[in-house]
Amino acid sequence: MYGWEKQLRLSRAGPALRQAHRRAHSRMVVERFHRALLRLRPRYLPQSPMGQAISYALNQWPTLARFLDHGEVEIDNNLVENAIRPTAIGKNYGEVVIMRRYVGCFADAGAFRWLDQGSTAHN
Repeated sequence: MYGWEKQLRLSRAGPALRQAHRRAHSRMVVERFHRALLRLRPRYLPQSPMGQAISYALNQWPTLARFLDHGEVEIDNNLVENAIRPTAIGKNYGEVVIMRRYVGCFADAGAFRWLDQGSTAHN
């Protein structure tokens, strides 16, 4: 999806084109990931690291998927993060560490394997 977003950014696509492209391409990937999270949730205890990661992702789902319906919204907030990083040196990045730990749990458990397998078909 980041490759598609980069192409849209380089072509200076407007919000309407970005939204149409996301609906045609990215939505399928995001919905598949959502279904995978729902299937994985019963396999893990809620207080286990993986259970917490799945719950966090599902609880944040409306926010995570917002970019699909709004072409003016970036896929992530990296531009803002990079802009404020020089002024935030020394502050606690606890949330970032927690999120990386959760994403690491997903990756360690093979939760992203289907994305790797499907990525060549969608690029």
